[in-house]
Amino acid sequence: MDSEIVLSEKEATPKQEEEIARIKGEINLYDTNSIVSYGANAQRKTSEFMDQILSAIKNEDLSGTGEILTNLMGELQSFDADTAPKGFLSKLFSSANSRIAKVKASYTEVDRNISQVTETLEQHRRQLMTSNSMLDKLYEKSLESIEELKLYITAGEQKMLDVQQDMLPALKEKLGEANDPLLVQQVRDVSDAADRFDKKIHDLKLTRTVYIQSLPQIRMQQANNSILIDKIHSSIVNAIPLWKAQMVLSLGLSHTSNALKAQQSVTNATNELLRRNSEMLRENTVEIARENERSIVDIETVRKANEDIINTIKEVVQIQAEGRSKRQSAEVELKKLETELKENILKSISNESA
Repeated sequence: MDSEIVLSEKEATPKQEEEIARIKGEINLYDTNSIVSYGANAQRKTSEFMDQILSAIKNEDLSGTGEILTNLMGELQSFDADTAPKGFLSKLFSSANSRIAKVKASYTEVDRNISQVTETLEQHRRQLMTSNSMLDKLYEKSLESIEELKLYITAGEQKMLDVQQDMLPALKEKLGEANDPLLVQQVRDVSDAADRFDKKIHDLKLTRTVYIQSLPQIRMQQANNSILIDKIHSSIVNAIPLWKAQMVLSLGLSHTSNALKAQQSVTNATNELLRRNSEMLRENTVEIARENERSIVDIETVRKANEDIINTIKEVVQIQAEGRSKRQSAEVELKKLETELKENILKSISNESA
């Protein structure tokens, strides 16, 4: 027996020993249903509680937390105290009162959206905390099932020892003495039932192992929930008020910076105009000078044309030489064919005369 799964007499408390004895006394190897349902209550308790948790979690909607935070960042980044048009004339002649009104409208819209996001994040935080509470209960239920399964496994192992060491040997001894066919069947029934019961105990051990494996998984899920709870809480109590304060500060600064912005716009536009004209003048002057120094025909063009003429002459000479060679070969071949034709005609005439 596995000492980690089965309680020894030294480890078991009096209450546990009493419970083990009760469970063991209810085991009936001659009752198939008793074997099938053995330990089912211990398995069912945690399973039913898991179903309740799954039903509750399915009704939660935490998938949009990341999207909400992303939208919040977009709202904050879109807020800009300098909401005036970017064109030079618009910057120069735009109304200060109009600029301030646009800033206030932007602040109001962002502030309203942030308030909605804050409320949604708070709701998600409460849902995560509720989920952690349910996971705590699931952890406790799993521990209870693990301990209860250990009692059933211990009682089952003790029963198997009784069968193997006492019941089967006694029946086999009677069988040897009496040679009774009914006793043979009884031995077979007890042996088969013991085998089925041993498999059932193995199933309970597997179930117990699964519950043990679920314990660190539950804690990891709780840790992930806690991290997200802390992040949401930090955003609500730290980041969001800080961002609001910065927007208020930006709104206040926009009232005092209108004249400076107008002057800066004029200065920047003037400098930009001078830089552009200077660059255009430099580029045009350089291009004109470069074109002036350039020949009508580039030396590279003359060199390429010269190379093409030389190559053309070489190819023509080569083609002519090849033509002469082919004509000479053809003349020799023609003479040979003419000679063969004459010889064949003469042979033909000689044969006819004979």
